[in-house]
Amino acid sequence: MNVRHTLIAATLSLVAGAAAAQGSDLTRVEIAGKQLPKLSRTDVHKICTHLDSTLSEGLANAWFHNQAEGDVRVQFQLQGNEITNVTTTGGPRVYHQAIRHAMPYVDCQTDASASQQFAFVVAFRASEENPGQMKMAFLERQ
Repeated sequence: MNVRHTLIAATLSLVAGAAAAQGSDLTRVEIAGKQLPKLSRTDVHKICTHLDSTLSEGLANAWFHNQAEGDVRVQFQLQGNEITNVTTTGGPRVYHQAIRHAMPYVDCQTDASASQQFAFVVAFRASEENPGQMKMAFLERQ
């Protein structure tokens, strides 16, 4: 019985030694992750005061040819007073190119020199009172 206890004790000390050796290898920890996307500002009307009229004019032809209803999400960067990196998602795809083409004509004024990201939604709806006419809403939401 003493030999048996000695073998068990020897085995336990070997296991404990191996665990201690493994623990000493954990001096460096690496963490990998994904950076969260930069949040977009939604107060676009405050910076781009003529957004509604400029985009309405720029999108009138696209509406005339397509008359598809839906919501298109628009995101862009404002570097100083210059609009760059315009992206469109969702809604009728027939409006995406027209929106990207019209956005550089929108006049935005800011004192910030750092790049800012904005997002808004263009809601395309047919007028119930005048069929064939467009109703467009520029919604300040993501």
